[in-house]
Amino acid sequence: MRGLVALFVIALAIAGAAFLADNPGRVEIIWRDWRVGTSVGVLIAVAVIGGLAVWALLRVVIALARLPSALRRWRARRRRRLGQREIAAGLIALAAGDAKVAAEHSRQAARLLPEAPLSVLLSAQAAQANGDRALAQRLYTTMLERPELTLVGLRGLLAQAIERGDYRIALHLAQQARRMRPNSAWLNRSLLALETRAGDWEAAARLSSCRMTPR
Repeated sequence: MRGLVALFVIALAIAGAAFLADNPGRVEIIWRDWRVGTSVGVLIAVAVIGGLAVWALLRVVIALARLPSALRRWRARRRRRLGQREIAAGLIALAAGDAKVAAEHSRQAARLLPEAPLSVLLSAQAAQANGDRALAQRLYTTMLERPELTLVGLRGLLAQAIERGDYRIALHLAQQARRMRPNSAWLNRSLLALETRAGDWEAAARLSSCRMTPR
């Protein structure tokens, strides 16, 4: 389509040039003491060149006006790319059991992408792997305020509660998590163990019957 438009414009230009060659004519401009006489073709050429110059100047002005926002977008893309790279490296380090390297990557990811879900998750798991329970608990708690991370936060807090022997809190967290994911296998196992430990045989029996009921 653009090629056809370009051919049409070229054809019009050639036709216009031929017409002006057959009908040269003259134009005379008088302004105060100034007097300019030229042909119609030269006048049109000057007008076209002037129009192109104005158009180019406007493009430069628009580009300069958009430069700050373009730089902000470029920096945001760069931060996102670097942050995703740090998150990937941190998760790989966690999987390899290198907690210190994972913590370093988590700090960089938190600096670059502080609000990204995976960045928060990496920071919490790296803190837990390094034995920083206070930081891990704080991060898991902040996850409860974000719907996409609530269940992960509950699981992290549940694991911490069981680790420190606070089974009452662990049972409350497991019950809260089960309301979100009633069919989660790991959650039902944890909840059954906690209810049995608490001596709530009735709840444990109900949970066992629910697990055995075909769905």
